[in-house]
Amino acid sequence: MKPDSVKQMQTAAPGSPLSVCRILSYQELGSTNAELLERADMGEPEGTVVTADTQTAGRGRRGRNWYSPPGQDIYLSILLRPQIPAEKASGLTLAAAAAVREAILMNAARTDPKEDPEKRYRIKWPNDIVADGKKVCGILTETRMEDMQIQAVVVGIGINVNTPSFPEEIRNIAASLCSVEGKLFDRQQLIRDLLQCFARKYALFLRSGDLSGFADEYRASMAGIGQSVRISGPFWEKCGILRGIDASGGLLLQTEDGRIEKVISGEVSLRGMDAYI
Repeated sequence: MKPDSVKQMQTAAPGSPLSVCRILSYQELGSTNAELLERADMGEPEGTVVTADTQTAGRGRRGRNWYSPPGQDIYLSILLRPQIPAEKASGLTLAAAAAVREAILMNAARTDPKEDPEKRYRIKWPNDIVADGKKVCGILTETRMEDMQIQAVVVGIGINVNTPSFPEEIRNIAASLCSVEGKLFDRQQLIRDLLQCFARKYALFLRSGDLSGFADEYRASMAGIGQSVRISGPFWEKCGILRGIDASGGLLLQTEDGRIEKVISGEVSLRGMDAYI
């Protein structure tokens, strides 16, 4: 599908594979991830970004739909072609989450916030940004493999920016930056800041081969650190105290017998709370 506009953006990350991003913008797409995966299969280069003003088939993790009203929010996907072992690809999701939070903080500060936004916006491991117990951003990372080698990684990011209200079925778990801050945000400025932040973190990730370049930042911004959490998968559940992440991005859970157990996937929720997180 032909984009409505094409432009290039220089990021403030010299030496990064994303030092220049080629941005393909659409008024409407089924899914930015689906469009970019198709382009990746046809040889689209690393650093290509697809954005849409609205999605008709936006996707979240575990097959969930992503509410995508027109003209309000950010829906974008970034194409990466990292030369890394397949088992390290999940770290890119955490890099994206850290970048999104950094960009949100930069823009929240511009709105003259009522209190320190550092405390308000937290990362719900591994891929959501939450505020006041509600989700404001979700990240969906999809990988193309061939002969056990990574061919392409598409990082999809959906940010609830200026949506004033949500459908009843998600009203209690979703919020927008506007509803949290009480002011409208400049979506284009937020996209520019996001790509700048992600380009820097991607360069750090490739340099070290893990999250060590920003793991401390990620830990400090996590929701639920030191609290009782429940982590669930399709056929299992674990409970314990959330202690952070390791350099690979695995969640560190302290079990009842005091052991530290590494969890590499699952849904996290705070025990005994009705809030989204």
